[in-house]
Amino acid sequence: MPQNMEQIEGLIRKIESLPDPEARASAVALIQALMEFHGAGLDRMMEIIAESGAAGSAFESVWRPTKWLGVYFCSMACIRCHLRSG
Repeated sequence: MPQNMEQIEGLIRKIESLPDPEARASAVALIQALMEFHGAGLDRMMEIIAESGAAGSAFESVWRPTKWLGVYFCSMACIRCHLRSG
């Protein structure tokens, strides 16, 4: 996962350095829209899991101890913050 984050950060830096302000704004808007779309899908997925009773509990028991899901959500939040602050 750290390699993916480095790649994402590198791509964000490239977007931020685009000389054309309109292209830069469009690229940032696209990334933000994709992040919101992705976040909505993850939110819905978590709702379905929560509503699925025993199956949802089984899923949580597998993912929660690894903390992968938490790390993933934190990574996505960091990317969103970075894009908004730019």
